[in-house]
Amino acid sequence: MQTTNHHSSQTIAHGLASLGRYGDTYIVHAAEGETVIPAEILQANPRLRADLFRQMQMMGIKDPNRYVVGNTLNSLNPVTGQPEFWYKRILKVAKSILPTLGAIVGNRIAPGVGGIIGTTLGAKARGDSWKDSLTSGALNYITDVGIGAARRPDGTSFFEGLKTSAARPFQSAKAMFTDWGGPENPLAQGFLGSFVAPAGAEQFKALNYQDQFYPQYRTAEDMDLRRAKRADFWTNQEELDLSRPENSVDASSFDNPFSKQPPTSFFQQPFLYEAGIPLL
Repeated sequence: MQTTNHHSSQTIAHGLASLGRYGDTYIVHAAEGETVIPAEILQANPRLRADLFRQMQMMGIKDPNRYVVGNTLNSLNPVTGQPEFWYKRILKVAKSILPTLGAIVGNRIAPGVGGIIGTTLGAKARGDSWKDSLTSGALNYITDVGIGAARRPDGTSFFEGLKTSAARPFQSAKAMFTDWGGPENPLAQGFLGSFVAPAGAEQFKALNYQDQFYPQYRTAEDMDLRRAKRADFWTNQEELDLSRPENSVDASSFDNPFSKQPPTSFFQQPFLYEAGIPLL
């Protein structure tokens, strides 16, 4: 007999389920190789049940009761209305990295504050509670502060760097609403700046900051200091006789006048900051 809609299929499936023997009242969708453990065995061996549930949780199953026949957490086949017990590890792994992915994308869009927002939303999308999601965002903030302190400018103490990096997300969040048209706006500094804040993005790009995988937020003071250094650089070049070979300038220096900066300490290398994305 052909069925023309889902209701007919479900009616047939429920009817077949009622034909079960020895207390069986369900028809389930299961894959070849899957094992059904009778409830009596688990009831007689609570340690076995606990070990099985623990292993399932270690493999990314948030609540193993989803695999107990008749539990309200069962996934139901949309056509037959019967429980289905598929397991997609790839989906579990993909969901587990949503906070990290959110941190990367968020910080690329709005350096400073975007990583915190992205981590929080990523954790929520993963299925975490709002409390756990906000905790993930707080951990992202703490990680960013620590790495920012390690990359402090030469001549400043670790605690000064810590204080400065701790303030960056708040400065970034404030500038997002108070400096929409300027380069201090974090959206102007992000990779979508040309679309959402073109005027500020153009001014920021003129400073030729090195692109980073996980960029820092640049404050107005940072940019003023960079403008002053650029002005000094060009002033020094104008004072040289560039016709002499010993005073020639590499063409790449015109695009990045700070390409020959003195070496920094190991803990201030950019790759450390880029590698410091929290794995939550």
